[in-house]
Amino acid sequence: MLPCVVFKGRSCNDEGVIRLVPKLLLVASVAFLSGCYNVGEIAEELQFAHQKPKDADLIGKWVPTVQTLQDMRTKGGYAISTHELVLNADKSFLMKDMPDWWATEWGESKSGFQSSSGKWALFSNPTCGYCWGVDLVVGTAEIGFVPIRNRRPPYLLHIGIGDPDNGQFMLFKRVK
Repeated sequence: MLPCVVFKGRSCNDEGVIRLVPKLLLVASVAFLSGCYNVGEIAEELQFAHQKPKDADLIGKWVPTVQTLQDMRTKGGYAISTHELVLNADKSFLMKDMPDWWATEWGESKSGFQSSSGKWALFSNPTCGYCWGVDLVVGTAEIGFVPIRNRRPPYLLHIGIGDPDNGQFMLFKRVK
C-alpha cells in the first residue's frame, strides 16, 4: 500500500483528491508521450508503404508535384527546369537536376542541381518503421533511400531534404 500524504490540509483519502488522481495521471501521460514521440512523424510514417510494392508500379519517370515545384522556387530559390528521377526495368536509374538541398546536412539550398545514374533496389528500412523505399546506389556508394508514400498505387516518392527531423521533403509523382 502506498503511503498517504497530506496536501494543503487534505488527506489522500479525501474524495476530491481521489477524483484528481486520474486527471493528473492523464496529464502526466500526455506530457511524457509528447516528449517521446512527434505526432507529425507518426502520422507521416503511417502514410508510407509497409507492403512491398510491385516493380511495375515504380518503373517510369518521376517528377516533382506542383507543391514541390512551388517549394523549390519559393523556399529553395531554384530555377525550375526539368527535374526527374527515372527508374528503369533493368534496375538502373537516371536522376536529372535534383535540387541540391536533399543532400545537404540541414537542407539548405545552394541553388544547384545534382544529376547522376546508377542502380536502384527496393528496400524495407527500419528507420521509417520498415517502410518500403527505393535505395539509390552509384558505384558502391548509396546516395539515398527514398521512402515510398501511400499504401497502394499511385505512389509518391518522398525525398527528404537534409536532416529527417526537420520535416522537410519533396514529393515526386510518376508520369510513366
